[in-house]
Amino acid sequence: MRGLFLLVLVLLGGTAHAQEYWTADQVHAGRQAALAAKSAQAARDFETQRARFQHVRDMALSPDAAAEAPPAHRARVEGFQHGCRNGDLDACIRVAQVFVAGRIVPRDAPVAEAIYWLGCETGHDASCRSYDRTVDEVTPFPRSGFDPTWPWRQERCATGDPEACLKLAEAMVNGTPVFPPIEDNQDKKELAAQFLERACVLGARSGYWCDSFKGNRATPPQPSASAIAALDVGCTNGIMVDCFDLASVLRPTEPDRAIALYAHACRLAGGDRCGMVEYEILVGADRAVHLALLIEEYELQCGGGRAEKCLALANLYRDVPEAPRDPKLARHWLLKACQIHDPEPSVRMDDCRLLADEASDPLAPEVDEMVLPALRSFVTEARNGCIANDASACHDLATFAQAYPAAPLLHFAAKRLYARACELGATDACAMPMTTSEAVFVRPSAATACASGDAQLCAEAIAADVTQPPQDRLLALQARCAQGNGAACGRVGGLYTDQFLLDDAADNWSPQKDMYLATDFHRMGCDLDDGPSCGSLADIIAPKRNPTRTEKALEGPPQEVFRLYSQACDLGHPRSCSMAAGLTDDPDQTLRFSLRACRLGDRMIGCDGLLYAVLQRDVATRITEQGALAVALTPALELEKPHSSGTLRRLQRGCAATVTADCMELASLFNGQSHGVSTMHYDMQYWGGLVKALHRRACNLGQGDGCAELAEQVRWDRASDPLGEKGLNALGCEQGSERACYQAAGNWDRYSAAPDPAKEIEFIEKACKLSDRLDCHLVADVMRGNAVAEYDQKVIRCLSGEANNCYLAGRYGVEGASPPYEVKQALYDYGCRFGYSDACQARASMQ
Repeated sequence: MRGLFLLVLVLLGGTAHAQEYWTADQVHAGRQAALAAKSAQAARDFETQRARFQHVRDMALSPDAAAEAPPAHRARVEGFQHGCRNGDLDACIRVAQVFVAGRIVPRDAPVAEAIYWLGCETGHDASCRSYDRTVDEVTPFPRSGFDPTWPWRQERCATGDPEACLKLAEAMVNGTPVFPPIEDNQDKKELAAQFLERACVLGARSGYWCDSFKGNRATPPQPSASAIAALDVGCTNGIMVDCFDLASVLRPTEPDRAIALYAHACRLAGGDRCGMVEYEILVGADRAVHLALLIEEYELQCGGGRAEKCLALANLYRDVPEAPRDPKLARHWLLKACQIHDPEPSVRMDDCRLLADEASDPLAPEVDEMVLPALRSFVTEARNGCIANDASACHDLATFAQAYPAAPLLHFAAKRLYARACELGATDACAMPMTTSEAVFVRPSAATACASGDAQLCAEAIAADVTQPPQDRLLALQARCAQGNGAACGRVGGLYTDQFLLDDAADNWSPQKDMYLATDFHRMGCDLDDGPSCGSLADIIAPKRNPTRTEKALEGPPQEVFRLYSQACDLGHPRSCSMAAGLTDDPDQTLRFSLRACRLGDRMIGCDGLLYAVLQRDVATRITEQGALAVALTPALELEKPHSSGTLRRLQRGCAATVTADCMELASLFNGQSHGVSTMHYDMQYWGGLVKALHRRACNLGQGDGCAELAEQVRWDRASDPLGEKGLNALGCEQGSERACYQAAGNWDRYSAAPDPAKEIEFIEKACKLSDRLDCHLVADVMRGNAVAEYDQKVIRCLSGEANNCYLAGRYGVEGASPPYEVKQALYDYGCRFGYSDACQARASMQ
């Protein structure tokens, strides 16, 4: 650690003596050293990104990628691949368009980004313009760290392209990283203002950005005839961006040709390009003239999984005067809309319900195709049982149908399935339970309810009798409890927990909270076979993360908590069924409890839990038969959404071929870490088994971050591993993972069960060397109590770009001694240049 600290001081020209400070020249020298370190790191990051994109492009050009295309299209895809491998960048763009469209091969938007990025880096104009369009594409991974279009846009901006100038300004304002990096925040602001002013003067199409420049705006320059001809040639050669840009140019003067070009762009790359066809036709063009293009656009997007476009097709053939009325075609596309997995909310509508009346028998084999493959084993088993007159199987299928709205036709058939289950003897299927709001309007008086012999109805009626003071209701409930009414006991227990009775004099009322009394009453209610009492008792004794003294005293063993929830479930308490389902590791038990929870009316948790339970059982069976890694590396689950299907398959092939980066990205895809873009139809906690297998493979292949991820799972999920958390972090650190080194240091910190400062310092030193940064934030924590070290940290962080630390380092010295005048001025200057207003004011006050 001492060696690291001395190294930092040498770089900064500093000292470890409390009364000595840097000179202004030494501060500036330290700043230059920090900039050099950052530039070197940026260059390494840039090379890493280029290598990663080259790997992605190589995967797209492999025979395996072409093999996924249907035979009728395979030769064309192989031709594009061959041209790209031989240096034809236009052919590379055609490859990218095939993958981003997702109609010939599974959709893989990151492939397009990689190909466009690499082509743009070489200065290929069409690749740069195509890369600009990647912001419109849905991708499961974040955008690349560096934008290769920066020099290209600068050149176009200089030649009078307003949109290029505007893009440059937006990039600067939004903080998009560029290469080489621009470090100074003040320079960034000034440069962004220059680009924005030029964009607006040239006539950029952005009222929001250009409001302050309205008086200076000129007519946008029109493309030359040679530029339009070049776009025409590119479009003829199949470059989508050329078709799209040519359509935008011709839109004011040749609207019909522009629509045809937008349609061609849609065929080439799909996505938002298709939306322009619909927009142009619906906002004013003659729909009858362009109807064929509109139908083609809808068909392309419907085939790509867009249910609302299928519905639009159905409406065309059913309601639009320009289109030929064709009830058969209308029903075909409506059926397609209703059957698409995970449809848009607007598609779950009365149209699907109307179709359900004409749909095939819900016990026909075609029903299996309405659900995702991982759910079919359950549906097939239940359907076959129902055909064989098994009432329980019919009830299972009806419950599943009601819980699975992603297949509306099956969902709407639930009523018939419930009726069949009831006819076969499943009495629970004959009448669905009332909701709480419905029960309020039919609740009888307390006297009538208690005379009926229904313990639950009696207790609820007494509690709701607002004609009686709340204290009298409490005494009445206690009396009923003493007479053997378990529901009354549970209600009293709830009042001693924190529940309330209505009171005319106040909004609510309850006795003083007493968890010991509450536990006693809930236990009495449970012993009297009241399900809610058993569930509430389980809630009280369940282990808490940060228990109070009382909660700790009442805590029971996990086995007892599970037994109580299970007992409550058997007694008809739906929430307890859901709780029991979450506490068991047995997939069959989880499924049984989830089914019962859904049947009993727990729609919010129980029915969703049923779908997860079916998936969990299927995945667990596959893992038992094949192993977790084999399941993770095969597309047999088919649970990914269309926009991530090709990405998932590519990553699976790469991970199987020992590409550690692909293993890590695949784990992120399964783990739901997809930056706001949902990649799976269902994000399951059970994917953890697959994620762990992928991280284990990456760790075994020498990827330190994989070891670090495994260590985190061991720590938080209590997963077992032969190396343990410390061993995994140490191994990952040896393999070059900065994160693993920091985590390894944390294993031996002062909060550890076995603190070891020497180990902590050793791993922090390794992390600092790997990160190659001057702002090693943990150094001050290790050397706590040393005022000079703490002051050094402020300066280090200032030189690395943290403006607030520039201000603090300038204002506060060591042990009350202020830094010299010229040092304060230099530090305030840096803080101001980094955009910190307090530092600017402090610098101004010194002048």
